[in-house]
Amino acid sequence: MSKQNVRTFLIALVSLILVVGFTIITIATFAEVTYVMAHPGTPGEDSDGDGVEDNLDSCWNVAGEAWYGGCPWTPGAPPTEAVQPTAIPPTATPNPVTARNFQAADRETITAALNAGDTVIVEEAATLESFAGSPQEIIAELQTAAAFEGQGYIAAQQSYLFLNGRGDLFVAVGANVPSSDVVIGGEMTFTSDGTQFELCSLAARVNRDGLRNAQTLLDLALVNDGSVALIDRSDASAPAVITAVDLDLDLSVSHRLLMIVTGETVDVYVDGVSVMDDITVTAREGVYGMSMVGRAEARPRCEVRNFWVYTF
Repeated sequence: MSKQNVRTFLIALVSLILVVGFTIITIATFAEVTYVMAHPGTPGEDSDGDGVEDNLDSCWNVAGEAWYGGCPWTPGAPPTEAVQPTAIPPTATPNPVTARNFQAADRETITAALNAGDTVIVEEAATLESFAGSPQEIIAELQTAAAFEGQGYIAAQQSYLFLNGRGDLFVAVGANVPSSDVVIGGEMTFTSDGTQFELCSLAARVNRDGLRNAQTLLDLALVNDGSVALIDRSDASAPAVITAVDLDLDLSVSHRLLMIVTGETVDVYVDGVSVMDDITVTAREGVYGMSMVGRAEARPRCEVRNFWVYTF
């Protein structure tokens, strides 16, 4: 092999090592997972004696399609944290919980916007009278108000989902039905001790890598300071475009979030009131689900009841 060929080979080898190393570091920074669970079935009472209701007590009886093959739960197991919830790697089967792309710059952008008062303002806030109703009732009202054009169908609906743990987490619902234009709604409860920046979100237009980690997504997030943020990450390596609104929400109660995603615009309702109107985003297709960014040792809990997706 000539000196020129050796030099070319060494340069290529070093470049490959740097690329692989960067990829591993990039994934590792947002894949620190401890105890995580998601459950698409009907919440159960506290039958296992762990002091928490609605946390997979009836999992093995009501496993749903979101588990892709079953429910990783052991009937009769001791009600201890070590086994309930079970610690499962983010890419293990059948657990659908994987990692999501959340960068430090996202937190800094949201925090800076809220501190500067640079948040979106809706001049004439519309209201959604049926916000506590069924998906069909909500869609009917939105269509009457011409909030979007076209007819569609309910692509996914789950009575209960939750994530509980530390890390940047994502669980897909209806992963085989990618969509561009959707209405996503759910009743969200976010338990966070508030010591560190954390969020609980509904996610649309999600595109995942070979490990099913969510690399690009459109997030409607409830932040643990009571604000709401729309995070549009259309490029995994580029800064996200973020819109924030300080609503000073009381996190001791649940809140109903809804976003209408149409082409290059998004409208957001919180508890039936319009809080973001015609926010510009990047048009693309993707799947949907829920997500959480958890940091505190107390392990935050992100819950969504009556989760549904209407695609059109």
